[in-house]
Amino acid sequence: MDHRGEGGGDGFRVNGEKFFATNSTGADWFAVLCHRQDKNGSRGLSWAFVNSATDGVNVHDTWDAVGQRGTASGGVAFDDVFVPRECMVGDVGSFERQPAIALCWQLMFGALYGGMARGALDFTTQYLERAESSQPGSVTEDPDRLGHLGDMATLVRSSWHSVEAAADVLQVDRRELDVDEAWIAVGVAKIASTTAALEVSSRLFQLCGARAVARADGADLYWRNARTLTLHDPVDRRRQMVGRRTIQRPESRRF
Repeated sequence: MDHRGEGGGDGFRVNGEKFFATNSTGADWFAVLCHRQDKNGSRGLSWAFVNSATDGVNVHDTWDAVGQRGTASGGVAFDDVFVPRECMVGDVGSFERQPAIALCWQLMFGALYGGMARGALDFTTQYLERAESSQPGSVTEDPDRLGHLGDMATLVRSSWHSVEAAADVLQVDRRELDVDEAWIAVGVAKIASTTAALEVSSRLFQLCGARAVARADGADLYWRNARTLTLHDPVDRRRQMVGRRTIQRPESRRF
């Protein structure tokens, strides 16, 4: 993105492509994180809000992920698209100076993953309750099923507690935010919730059995959503980040 006037107006030109643009085929506006260059030569990341009807915006309906039907995150190409200055958010480089934006964004995904895990656990318990009512003892007297269910409940509760703990860290005046501690807390929440979403949505089938794969029950919804969305930001990056910041801050090792 570079600074350029348009018919006497002040604004920028955007060139590039945004892949996996959330709900791109139905969106009226796109929030685009750009590498921005001002006319004075300063550079940095900045947000641009682009109307989908603007000349040069081309939406590509390319989304086709493991049978998901409730989303349409295809690609969007920007070919010399003019963005008025009033549609820009912040000054050049303001994104890097405001870590709370990225922290809240990361934690939002952690909360989504935690919700997926909870949904999978709720489905499992309801399914097993039906099985128990039709065949008493099939669940309550099965140590394997009870053990798996206990593990799943532990993953769900611990992941959600980590999300709440991270949210508490962020609930301060931004001038008082401990950035390293915030990134550790958010990273831990992201790791825990990713593990919970993937493990619980997969173990669901071990407890409920082959009948749970029937389309009528729709249990695959939890696994498909968890498996796809957790790839948005590979959890290995969060693990490395938490490890790096932990070893640089000895006091943070005392959890």
